[in-house]
Amino acid sequence: MEMLLVGYRALDFVGSDGNDVKGVNLYVTVNEEGVTGQATDKLFIRPEIAIPKGAEVGKPIFVNFNRRGKVTSITVA
Repeated sequence: MEMLLVGYRALDFVGSDGNDVKGVNLYVTVNEEGVTGQATDKLFIRPEIAIPKGAEVGKPIFVNFNRRGKVTSITVA
């Protein structure tokens, strides 16, 4: 799915359950039927998912998801 990357935040903290939380939140916009303008979303990216060079704020990216809605890969559009 093509999305526009509008921001990101690195995460590295201990959750309320005591487990380490590491990864990156990507903030994106996407064209969605029924939405005037664009819909926004926040995607959690696990450390084992590579964020490719060239994935920059203001540029489009392609995001692939598994059947449970988890991000499996990201490529530069």
